[in-house]
Amino acid sequence: MSNDPAPSERSISPMLSTIAIMPDPEPRSYSLFPQVGPKAPREWGVDDLAAFNIQFVEQDATAFYGPDVDLAPSSSVPREFLTAETSREAADPESKRLLRYMEFVRSVNIDDGACVMFLMRLLEAMGYPQAVGDDAVFVCEHEYPLTMYGQRFTGSCAMSIDAGEGRYPVIVHSRTMPVGDVDPRHPPVPHAKIVAMAIADYQYQADLAHRSSVLLLNSEYLRHDHAPRTYAAIMVTGTLPVFFKFTITTQLARAVAEGSMIDHPTVVQVYAPPVTKTNILETVASRCEDNIGLLGRRRLIVEASLSSSGSASPASSATQHAYEPFNFERWRSPDVGPPLPLITEATSPKRPQIVYVPSTRAQSTRPASRISWRPPSPNVYRTPKAPADWGPGDLALYNIVVREEKADAFFSALVDPDLTPSVPSEVLTAASSRSAFDPASKRLLRHMEKARMPLTDYVAVDDFLIRLLDTMGFPEAVDPGAIVLPWRPIPVTVAGSNFTSSVACAVDAGNCDYPLLVHPLAMSAANPGLRVQTSHSQAMLVATAIGAYQTSTALEFVAAAVPTSSGPLQDDVPSRTYAGILCAGTLPTFYKFTVTAELARAVAQGMPAPHQTVVQVYMPQVTKRNNTNVFATCIDDTMMSLDQRRLVLEAYEAFKRHVVSQLRE
Repeated sequence: MSNDPAPSERSISPMLSTIAIMPDPEPRSYSLFPQVGPKAPREWGVDDLAAFNIQFVEQDATAFYGPDVDLAPSSSVPREFLTAETSREAADPESKRLLRYMEFVRSVNIDDGACVMFLMRLLEAMGYPQAVGDDAVFVCEHEYPLTMYGQRFTGSCAMSIDAGEGRYPVIVHSRTMPVGDVDPRHPPVPHAKIVAMAIADYQYQADLAHRSSVLLLNSEYLRHDHAPRTYAAIMVTGTLPVFFKFTITTQLARAVAEGSMIDHPTVVQVYAPPVTKTNILETVASRCEDNIGLLGRRRLIVEASLSSSGSASPASSATQHAYEPFNFERWRSPDVGPPLPLITEATSPKRPQIVYVPSTRAQSTRPASRISWRPPSPNVYRTPKAPADWGPGDLALYNIVVREEKADAFFSALVDPDLTPSVPSEVLTAASSRSAFDPASKRLLRHMEKARMPLTDYVAVDDFLIRLLDTMGFPEAVDPGAIVLPWRPIPVTVAGSNFTSSVACAVDAGNCDYPLLVHPLAMSAANPGLRVQTSHSQAMLVATAIGAYQTSTALEFVAAAVPTSSGPLQDDVPSRTYAGILCAGTLPTFYKFTVTAELARAVAQGMPAPHQTVVQVYMPQVTKRNNTNVFATCIDDTMMSLDQRRLVLEAYEAFKRHVVSQLRE
């Protein structure tokens, strides 16, 4: 006989599909937890954990990892990462890059993208993707659906590991600050969101197991018992990690989906490395402190002298490697099966707003502009418009023209005949990731293969661009200390109003200076034509570059303590050349243009620019190019052909040598 509760005991009908968002006609509410109800994973708080009988237990290393914690694990972390004080002292390129990301996290203390990139670099150097599978790669901004109280929500992940076949066993998230309307009496907490994301993944995997077709889901997918799954989590505050592990069962996933009680508790084991802070709640509450920057503390997190043979130094015997024991074999239970998802959450605060020098002019009735030195203009020519809404008409308003050029004109010189791309050799010779043997080549090819379908997995294009730019050395071409950072929010002032424009990734040269902006082309299933989508995407790219110029110029103006009357966007302020890449699938389009103080001032005031600005465009001439519907004819196989792959990568190399490397000159 079935043990399922009677229909009257359920908060929703068992026939409710997980795809249809159908609220319960009589929403259930816990008398002890009145704040519990349908909500997205990012809004979960302490009440939600208590309502579903989820308990956190802090443990020491022996209890958390098991009796084999004393075994010295072999570590593949670059040795100079533990011996060099700064990135300038490191000679190994991998150590230098990893130290640069760590230093950036330490310097700003509030950047989500930098924290995620540092953690991605560290876990990748330690072989976390290889522990998941040979073809596993890191991806960014993956989303999981969560069914709670019969309603469907989406929880986005800042970073995860794609093991193929719809399996994402490693999840990283950094955006934990409250967003939107949140009750201050019951704020969301980071470790609650970790559990919510694990439950969402369990529901999704159970859904896949009972999916009858690609478009039709079985509404009874949680009526059957599925095998429990052990999840692991790493939550990072700045550079200080806290580790979690717990098991999700069908009963818990069903209780969350239906909003019903659960008798059996779910215990979440917590381990915090013995550095400055030892209490998990204090660690989460205190925002990014410099807990790993000192070389001695860094050894507590990643041990320096662990050799490949497993021998450990005296320091490693005192404090075990905090990341390395946290793998998929040390606490595997035969009763539970292989632990699938690993969730990692970086809880770094947001970037604060830039404070400009206050204006000495009389206050007006209209809202004050972020650029306080701008004189009020009674005849604003253009209404404010966000950069994401820009189109060809906005470019024409500010006297900006787009001109497509050939390679020799775009690169201002004949392209080198022997232009070998700066990528691993197998990237140019292997037909697919499965035929590659080098791990770096395999990872890059996996990203390339995922980016072939921008409509079904649009964030894969972001991951491919980040990986390709980093592999080819674009940051080093801009500045020795530059790094690639994802999700760059850049403030833009348009017609006296302030907006924020975001790009998928940018090369950060320091002090909010972004000379290279990269973004995937805005594609849609309804209108995949490249020409129409490009006109709006390139307008957004130009507007974002103007915002980057406004921000960096204002910061220099404030730092120089120049009298307010002179203003940061006067005509004597030097102009700057910006480079950009729009990528449709794996097909790139390259841009370069110069932003002047006159143009930035015209955009800030909403007035026409008196002089013309030319945006130079170059698109590699791949086969089957079709301006009306490139997606259907060329995007899917742009870089799958070895000849076209070399052609596109040579265009990237020429762009790096002849354009990007000259941006700071």
